[in-house]
Amino acid sequence: YTPFLIYTLHPSDMVVEAVARINVSTLTADEFICNYVKENRPVILQGALSPEWETALRWTPDRFAAATSPPSGGAVLVAPLMEDGRDKWVESASKWPKHQDWTPLPGVIHHDRVLAVAASRIEVSPSAFAESLRSRSEEATCPPTLPPLYADGASNLLKSFHFLAQEVPGPPSIGKELIFKRTDLWLGGKTTSTLHFDNVENLFVQLVGSKEFLLIPPGDTSKLVDGRLRKVYATWVPPSPQPSQINGGFSSDDNSNNNNNDNN
Repeated sequence: YTPFLIYTLHPSDMVVEAVARINVSTLTADEFICNYVKENRPVILQGALSPEWETALRWTPDRFAAATSPPSGGAVLVAPLMEDGRDKWVESASKWPKHQDWTPLPGVIHHDRVLAVAASRIEVSPSAFAESLRSRSEEATCPPTLPPLYADGASNLLKSFHFLAQEVPGPPSIGKELIFKRTDLWLGGKTTSTLHFDNVENLFVQLVGSKEFLLIPPGDTSKLVDGRLRKVYATWVPPSPQPSQINGGFSSDDNSNNNNNDNN
């Protein structure tokens, strides 16, 4: 197995270049494959969504809670995040129970720190998920009762959020010559992802809001500082009515048998 590989940028070595923006009316599906897919070249495609996408483009928390609830009062599986939107963060290994007894992992060179992941999903109602999104908007008037929640891909359009599948058309026609493995769905407010790489290429469709990408070409690997970290999983603790107990937040429960042998 391979422990988590973390990279840190040398800002002084960065040369920022804008990704090309191409209107699909000037590009055929074959040209898209030859000029971008085969060349492993990122591109922003404008005008790529057909009218069938109009429903998904109008998604809001209110509409999500009121009009797309799953049958029989079902719940959705989502990831609780830190207040600043992170689902991963580096912290001292000393914060984790029995860290002195952890078995060494091949390739881990930083033993004094870990990569903590808010990966223990929780089940909430669609309306509660919508409330989490709504409570962190600029129009929010009440403090949130749940942490920031994030539906983070992982085939959830086929599982937890299957009731939204009918509102998501097939891939844009510019990719009709490609063979797609699946369609994943991300739903959330302000979120931040750590630097990583995907194992497969993808067409990313932004439905609502905006997303900023920082892409690093493979040839610039030497400009990154690499080091392998042990990955550990945090668990969100609901607020307690008892003042003597943890008043909400993330807990580093001792789950060392799973944490020590992560192979992601």
